[in-house]
Amino acid sequence: MLLAGARLGWDRKRMFVFATTLSSFVDWLREDSIGWSLLGWSATALFFARFALQWWKSEKAKRVVMPVSFWRFSLVGALLNLPYCIHLWREPLIVGAIVSLVVATGNLELALHQGKPRAPFWKIAPYLVPIFFAVCVARQLWHDAWSWETFGYAGEILFSSRFLMQWIASEKKGTITVPGYFWYLSLAGGTVRMFYAIHIWKMPLLIPTIVSVLMSARNAWLHHKGRDKAAA
Repeated sequence: MLLAGARLGWDRKRMFVFATTLSSFVDWLREDSIGWSLLGWSATALFFARFALQWWKSEKAKRVVMPVSFWRFSLVGALLNLPYCIHLWREPLIVGAIVSLVVATGNLELALHQGKPRAPFWKIAPYLVPIFFAVCVARQLWHDAWSWETFGYAGEILFSSRFLMQWIASEKKGTITVPGYFWYLSLAGGTVRMFYAIHIWKMPLLIPTIVSVLMSARNAWLHHKGRDKAAA
């Protein structure tokens, strides 16, 4: 950092001020406070609201449905969750939050522009996410293959792949669709993620993960019942 400042022609006083400011910012970013807790709980509330709404509409329709408002809640929740995960400074959570933000944006864009021309980027975006995940996981395995962070990555991959595969399926059909395996991946990924959340013991992460597991189990049951009725 000091070398970069020297190349920019900064004097020692300016470099000292910059270094002090950066250090203060990092300390503020990493320090636990009521503000960070409120941010984490706000993201949790939005994530809970999206599934509560989806669950209510599904129970009402007696089948699994995914309203557009689900993706609106997802997008705002992901925007709040990303800085909170950066504050926690847990790499699997940060990567998962980035993927969640991208997927929520893609699904909302599709939901709002069904049947309309869309930018070509959205056709290839779902396939770029696995590459991003692969690079991050490879980096983790290279440094430490057997650790809680690797376990956390396993949970994030399962948990995020549900939305990724749902997004790919929706892009192929040109409309929002929720394949049955979405809920099974959600159940499996949520269970792994729950143990990781217990390990780091952060309530804004643990509680919504538990709720997600319960809701995923119920939606998986609704999907299973609907499939049985269709086969009868």
